[in-house]
Amino acid sequence: MSWMTTDQKGAIAEAAVACEAIKLGVGVFRPLTDERYDLIFDVRPRLRIQCKWATRRGAVMTIFCVSSRRTAEGLQRRTYSAEEIDAVAAYCLEIDRCFLIPIELVANRPSIAQEGIVFTGDSVDHCYRCLSFQWHEVSTTSR
Repeated sequence: MSWMTTDQKGAIAEAAVACEAIKLGVGVFRPLTDERYDLIFDVRPRLRIQCKWATRRGAVMTIFCVSSRRTAEGLQRRTYSAEEIDAVAAYCLEIDRCFLIPIELVANRPSIAQEGIVFTGDSVDHCYRCLSFQWHEVSTTSR
């Protein structure tokens, strides 16, 4: 997918995450102003979600958790904090899966590389009422 721009990847990730949440019965909203988050999930409490593109190398999923902006001083990169977002939701095109990572695992980190946190609605504990953070090994083959 090297032919896609970062804007295209971000748009695809945001659409895939929103679609997955809607399939799970979650209301999905977009902020009307420029915020540090892309979506709001209407669960109690509401979740501010930052969407990201996930890459896979073997069984390892990597999600870059920074925003980049061009400024007069050059490229500015910023990580995310719990004051700005509640979770990062990432989409991996290679395996067509969404992942939801609580802010506690990504706060102030430029990236996270794990075997995966799968975004599902059928977890045992039902974190945030209908979304869950459930560890799964990422298959080395696409489905």
